[in-house]
Amino acid sequence: MALRSDLPHGQPSDAREPDDFFANTLVLCTFHRYVCANMTTSSQPLSLLREVSVGGAVVFDPCWSLAVPNQAGLYIIRDLRGTLYVGRTCSLHRRFAEHWERSHSQGLAAAIRSPIWRLEFIWIDAPSSDLPALECGLIAALNPKCNVLHNLSD
Repeated sequence: MALRSDLPHGQPSDAREPDDFFANTLVLCTFHRYVCANMTTSSQPLSLLREVSVGGAVVFDPCWSLAVPNQAGLYIIRDLRGTLYVGRTCSLHRRFAEHWERSHSQGLAAAIRSPIWRLEFIWIDAPSSDLPALECGLIAALNPKCNVLHNLSD
């Protein structure tokens, strides 16, 4: 697998497949609809949306770990069932490896061992100060199946 230097974060040239664009756009559109529907008088959620972008997406497999940047951000793990997990970390690269080796979520660990189709790791670029609010918004909007805090609130 050849790395191209003109791709961000040293991404492998085939890291994205054509359908990734539509899946990543769907993630942001779902979040945007959630923010607009639940907006209060504060304009902060709308200003957050202007600074959010999908940083990248790779197949959730150890051989793709070098394509994941070592920076803070939000991440989404999903497969054909939909969004499995939404998280926030100070090192996307380290968290990618931690989830693969030993996920703290039993539901996610089971999903990683028995994926339906292809597991994907998608990371979102946003200012560090906005990550907690964005994480809560994404969890509410995407309804991930394996987030422990989300499941406890049901």
